[in-house]
Amino acid sequence: MRKITVVLFCMVCFIFSSNILAKASSFSDLPISKSSERWYLKINKSDDEPRLSKPKPGLVNTYSLDVKNMGKNAYNLDVDIYSNFNDSKTLRANMDAPETERTVPNNEFHFSNFPVSVKAKGITVIITWEEELPKTFSDGKTIKARKYKEIFVFDQK
Repeated sequence: MRKITVVLFCMVCFIFSSNILAKASSFSDLPISKSSERWYLKINKSDDEPRLSKPKPGLVNTYSLDVKNMGKNAYNLDVDIYSNFNDSKTLRANMDAPETERTVPNNEFHFSNFPVSVKAKGITVIITWEEELPKTFSDGKTIKARKYKEIFVFDQK
């Protein structure tokens, strides 16, 4: 009987200690940034506007994202934000910017607010763009421009 009591006590201690050690992920030092020859990205606190979603402690954090084009004009820009859960190779979409048929105004793009689950291990930002507009010929045929893509990964702690 004494062995059973000791085993049960150890199991209860283990269960409670493992729950206490669980913590939420977040970016500890904001702003954080990454850059390449072409793009500069900065994740910061979300904009404080009443119409935007608010963080939910223990469930969801909210951030803002600034994307700046450091190179030539970019057309048909598409910025997608994904989260990674449990070290899976599958990413879940957080935000999808609408594609623009023209250049990016001032070569900058700003997401005011996007949610990220506290269970997410990181954020992946995928930027796709074209360096030229599609060409349309007199016979009505259109040739699309070459598409480019860059991937930026931000790990949460």
